[in-house]
Amino acid sequence: MPSKKIYRFRAELFDSEPLIWRQFEVSNDTTLISFCYILMTLFEMRASHLFSLEFPLGGRGVEQVWRYDYPVEHKCPSYIDEDEEEELGMAAIKLSDIMDKAGRGFIFVYDFGDNWAVPMEIEYEFVDGKYRSTKYPRVLDGEGYGILENCGGVYRLAKITAAYKKKRGKDYKEFREWLDIDDLDLAAFDKKDMNFRLKKIPHLYEAIYEGYELDEEDINLIEREYLYNGGNQNESE
Repeated sequence: MPSKKIYRFRAELFDSEPLIWRQFEVSNDTTLISFCYILMTLFEMRASHLFSLEFPLGGRGVEQVWRYDYPVEHKCPSYIDEDEEEELGMAAIKLSDIMDKAGRGFIFVYDFGDNWAVPMEIEYEFVDGKYRSTKYPRVLDGEGYGILENCGGVYRLAKITAAYKKKRGKDYKEFREWLDIDDLDLAAFDKKDMNFRLKKIPHLYEAIYEGYELDEEDINLIEREYLYNGGNQNESE
Protein backbone atom coordinates (compact mmCIF):
# COMPACT_ATOMS: atom_id res chain seq x y z
CA MET A 1 0.00 0.00 0.00
CA PRO A 2 1.58 3.37 -1.00
CA SER A 3 2.19 6.13 1.53
CA LYS A 4 2.02 9.88 1.07
CA LYS A 5 2.38 13.02 3.14
CA ILE A 6 -0.87 14.77 4.01
CA TYR A 7 -1.39 18.39 5.06
CA ARG A 8 -4.25 19.35 7.34
CA PHE A 9 -5.39 22.97 6.98
CA ARG A 10 -7.78 25.22 8.83
CA ALA A 11 -9.20 27.98 6.64
CA GLU A 12 -11.56 30.83 7.55
CA LEU A 13 -13.50 33.30 5.47
CA PHE A 14 -11.91 36.57 6.56
CA ASP A 15 -14.13 38.89 8.60
CA SER A 16 -17.18 36.65 8.26
CA GLU A 17 -19.84 37.05 10.93
CA PRO A 18 -20.86 34.50 11.99
CA LEU A 19 -17.59 32.68 11.39
CA ILE A 20 -17.36 30.45 8.31
CA TRP A 21 -14.49 27.97 8.45
CA ARG A 22 -13.26 24.59 7.22
CA GLN A 23 -10.77 22.00 8.43
CA PHE A 24 -9.60 19.86 5.53
CA GLU A 25 -6.81 17.61 4.28
CA VAL A 26 -5.00 17.39 0.96
CA SER A 27 -2.03 15.35 -0.27
CA ASN A 28 1.37 16.98 -0.69
CA ASP A 29 1.37 16.45 -4.47
CA THR A 30 -1.69 18.67 -4.93
CA THR A 31 -0.85 21.45 -7.40
CA LEU A 32 -1.49 25.06 -6.43
CA ILE A 33 -4.15 25.41 -9.10
CA SER A 34 -5.97 22.29 -7.84
CA PHE A 35 -5.64 23.61 -4.30
CA CYS A 36 -7.46 26.77 -5.41
CA TYR A 37 -10.29 24.74 -6.98
CA ILE A 38 -10.61 22.79 -3.73
CA LEU A 39 -10.86 26.02 -1.74
CA MET A 40 -13.54 27.33 -4.09
CA THR A 41 -15.54 24.17 -3.56
CA LEU A 42 -15.18 24.34 0.21
CA PHE A 43 -16.49 27.91 0.38
CA GLU A 44 -19.22 27.66 -2.28
CA MET A 45 -17.43 29.79 -4.85
CA ARG A 46 -18.77 29.05 -8.33
CA ALA A 47 -15.69 29.55 -10.54
CA SER A 48 -16.91 32.77 -12.14
CA HIS A 49 -14.16 35.23 -11.11
CA LEU A 50 -10.40 35.67 -11.04
CA PHE A 51 -8.45 34.53 -8.00
CA SER A 52 -5.00 34.46 -6.45
CA LEU A 53 -3.00 32.48 -3.91
CA GLU A 54 -0.51 34.37 -1.75
CA PHE A 55 2.07 33.23 0.77
CA PRO A 56 5.09 34.75 2.55
CA LEU A 57 8.60 33.58 1.75
CA GLY A 58 10.97 32.40 4.43
CA GLY A 59 8.53 31.95 7.27
CA ARG A 60 6.13 33.88 9.41
CA GLY A 61 6.57 37.64 9.60
CA VAL A 62 8.60 38.04 6.42
CA GLU A 63 7.43 41.00 4.36
CA GLN A 64 8.17 39.54 0.93
CA VAL A 65 5.08 37.82 -0.44
CA TRP A 66 4.69 35.72 -3.56
CA ARG A 67 1.41 35.90 -5.38
CA TYR A 68 0.18 33.44 -7.97
CA ASP A 69 -2.71 34.69 -10.06
CA TYR A 70 -5.22 33.16 -12.39
CA PRO A 71 -5.28 33.14 -15.40
CA VAL A 72 -2.31 30.79 -15.50
CA GLU A 73 -0.72 32.86 -18.29
CA HIS A 74 -0.06 35.53 -15.66
CA LYS A 75 3.02 33.73 -14.40
CA CYS A 76 5.07 34.80 -11.41
CA PRO A 77 8.82 34.09 -11.26
CA SER A 78 9.44 30.88 -9.37
CA TYR A 79 11.70 31.00 -6.35
CA ILE A 80 12.06 27.21 -6.49
CA ASP A 81 14.92 27.42 -8.99
CA GLU A 82 16.14 31.01 -9.10
CA ASP A 83 19.40 30.09 -10.85
CA GLU A 84 17.51 29.11 -14.00
CA GLU A 85 15.15 32.09 -13.66
CA GLU A 86 12.32 29.75 -14.53
CA GLU A 87 8.74 31.00 -14.58
CA LEU A 88 6.08 28.62 -13.36
CA GLY A 89 2.33 28.93 -13.07
CA MET A 90 0.15 27.38 -10.42
CA ALA A 91 -0.43 24.24 -12.48
CA ALA A 92 3.29 23.40 -12.39
CA ILE A 93 3.91 23.80 -8.65
CA LYS A 94 2.89 21.33 -5.95
CA LEU A 95 2.29 22.09 -2.30
CA SER A 96 5.34 19.98 -1.46
CA ASP A 97 7.50 22.27 -3.62
CA ILE A 98 6.79 25.35 -1.56
CA MET A 99 6.07 24.13 1.95
CA ASP A 100 9.65 24.18 3.18
CA LYS A 101 10.50 27.60 1.75
CA ALA A 102 7.20 29.37 2.21
CA GLY A 103 5.62 30.45 5.46
CA ARG A 104 3.07 28.19 7.04
CA GLY A 105 0.19 30.42 6.06
CA PHE A 106 -1.59 31.07 2.77
CA ILE A 107 -4.21 33.56 1.69
CA PHE A 108 -6.64 32.69 -1.10
CA VAL A 109 -8.47 35.62 -2.67
CA TYR A 110 -11.47 35.17 -4.96
CA ASP A 111 -13.36 37.85 -6.92
CA PHE A 112 -11.31 41.01 -6.65
CA GLY A 113 -14.53 43.05 -6.57
CA ASP A 114 -16.27 41.38 -3.62
CA ASN A 115 -12.78 40.49 -2.37
CA TRP A 116 -13.42 37.21 -0.61
CA ALA A 117 -10.25 36.41 1.37
CA VAL A 118 -9.56 33.02 2.93
CA PRO A 119 -6.49 32.93 5.19
CA MET A 120 -5.36 29.47 6.28
CA GLU A 121 -2.61 27.68 8.17
CA ILE A 122 -1.39 24.13 8.41
CA GLU A 123 -2.52 22.55 11.66
CA TYR A 124 -0.84 19.20 11.19
CA GLU A 125 1.07 17.09 8.68
CA PHE A 126 1.46 13.34 8.66
CA VAL A 127 2.22 10.36 6.44
CA ASP A 128 -0.77 8.26 5.43
CA GLY A 129 0.62 4.74 5.19
CA LYS A 130 -2.54 3.48 3.52
CA TYR A 131 -2.98 6.32 1.06
CA ARG A 132 -5.76 6.10 -1.51
CA SER A 133 -6.28 8.81 -4.12
CA THR A 134 -10.04 8.62 -3.57
CA LYS A 135 -9.60 9.56 0.10
CA TYR A 136 -8.32 13.10 -0.52
CA PRO A 137 -9.15 15.92 -0.56
CA ARG A 138 -11.51 15.60 2.36
CA VAL A 139 -13.14 17.96 4.84
CA LEU A 140 -13.08 17.05 8.53
CA ASP A 141 -15.14 19.83 10.06
CA GLY A 142 -16.55 23.27 9.43
CA GLU A 143 -19.24 25.83 10.09
CA GLY A 144 -21.33 28.05 7.85
CA TYR A 145 -22.54 27.63 4.29
CA GLY A 146 -19.98 29.74 2.42
CA ILE A 147 -20.27 32.77 0.14
CA LEU A 148 -23.03 33.94 -2.20
CA GLU A 149 -21.70 34.95 -5.60
CA ASN A 150 -21.81 38.67 -6.41
CA CYS A 151 -23.55 39.59 -3.17
CA GLY A 152 -21.12 42.39 -2.30
CA GLY A 153 -18.65 40.77 0.11
CA VAL A 154 -18.63 39.65 3.74
CA TYR A 155 -20.55 42.59 5.20
CA ARG A 156 -23.43 42.20 2.78
CA LEU A 157 -23.33 38.44 3.32
CA ALA A 158 -23.78 39.09 7.05
CA LYS A 159 -26.76 41.31 6.25
CA ILE A 160 -28.32 38.59 4.08
CA THR A 161 -27.71 36.01 6.83
CA ALA A 162 -29.45 38.20 9.40
CA ALA A 163 -32.38 38.92 7.08
CA TYR A 164 -33.03 35.25 6.35
CA LYS A 165 -32.74 34.39 10.03
CA LYS A 166 -35.38 37.04 10.79
CA LYS A 167 -37.52 36.13 7.75
CA ARG A 168 -39.36 39.42 7.71
CA GLY A 169 -38.76 43.08 6.99
CA LYS A 170 -37.50 45.16 4.08
CA ASP A 171 -34.10 43.45 3.83
CA TYR A 172 -35.63 39.98 3.75
CA LYS A 173 -38.04 41.00 1.01
CA GLU A 174 -35.24 42.54 -1.04
CA PHE A 175 -32.90 39.56 -0.73
CA ARG A 176 -35.69 37.04 -1.30
CA GLU A 177 -36.58 38.74 -4.57
CA TRP A 178 -32.95 38.89 -5.65
CA LEU A 179 -32.13 35.28 -4.77
CA ASP A 180 -35.60 33.90 -5.57
CA ILE A 181 -35.39 31.77 -2.42
CA ASP A 182 -37.86 31.92 0.46
CA ASP A 183 -35.72 30.10 3.01
CA LEU A 184 -31.95 30.04 3.23
CA ASP A 185 -29.86 28.74 6.13
CA LEU A 186 -26.42 30.30 5.75
CA ALA A 187 -25.30 28.77 9.05
CA ALA A 188 -25.69 25.25 7.65
CA PHE A 189 -22.74 23.02 6.82
CA ASP A 190 -23.16 19.46 5.55
CA LYS A 191 -19.89 17.56 5.92
CA LYS A 192 -21.12 14.50 4.02
CA ASP A 193 -22.34 16.53 1.08
CA MET A 194 -19.14 18.59 1.00
CA ASN A 195 -16.97 15.46 0.87
CA PHE A 196 -19.09 14.22 -2.02
CA ARG A 197 -18.60 17.54 -3.81
CA LEU A 198 -14.84 17.57 -3.21
CA LYS A 199 -14.56 14.46 -5.38
CA LYS A 200 -16.49 16.08 -8.25
CA ILE A 201 -16.56 19.87 -8.29
CA PRO A 202 -12.83 20.81 -8.46
CA HIS A 203 -12.55 18.93 -11.77
CA LEU A 204 -15.53 20.86 -13.15
CA TYR A 205 -13.98 24.15 -12.04
CA GLU A 206 -10.77 23.20 -13.83
CA ALA A 207 -12.80 22.67 -17.00
CA ILE A 208 -14.51 26.05 -16.59
CA TYR A 209 -11.24 27.96 -16.24
CA GLU A 210 -9.69 26.04 -19.11
CA GLY A 211 -12.51 27.22 -21.36
CA TYR A 212 -14.53 24.02 -21.72
CA GLU A 213 -18.31 24.18 -21.82
CA LEU A 214 -20.10 22.15 -19.17
CA ASP A 215 -23.07 19.99 -20.03
CA GLU A 216 -26.41 20.11 -18.21
CA GLU A 217 -25.48 17.24 -15.91
CA ASP A 218 -22.34 19.06 -14.77
CA ILE A 219 -24.24 22.28 -14.14
CA ASN A 220 -26.91 20.42 -12.18
CA LEU A 221 -24.17 18.88 -10.06
CA ILE A 222 -22.72 22.29 -9.22
CA GLU A 223 -26.22 23.60 -8.44
CA ARG A 224 -27.01 20.58 -6.21
CA GLU A 225 -29.94 19.38 -8.26
CA TYR A 226 -29.25 15.91 -6.86
CA LEU A 227 -30.78 17.10 -3.57
CA TYR A 228 -34.02 18.17 -5.20
CA ASN A 229 -34.79 15.62 -7.92
CA GLY A 230 -35.40 12.61 -5.70
CA GLY A 231 -31.90 11.22 -6.12
CA ASN A 232 -29.21 10.95 -3.47
CA GLN A 233 -25.80 10.73 -5.06
CA ASN A 234 -24.13 11.04 -1.68
CA GLU A 235 -25.30 7.57 -0.70
CA SER A 236 -23.53 5.97 -3.64
CA GLU A 237 -20.16 7.47 -2.88
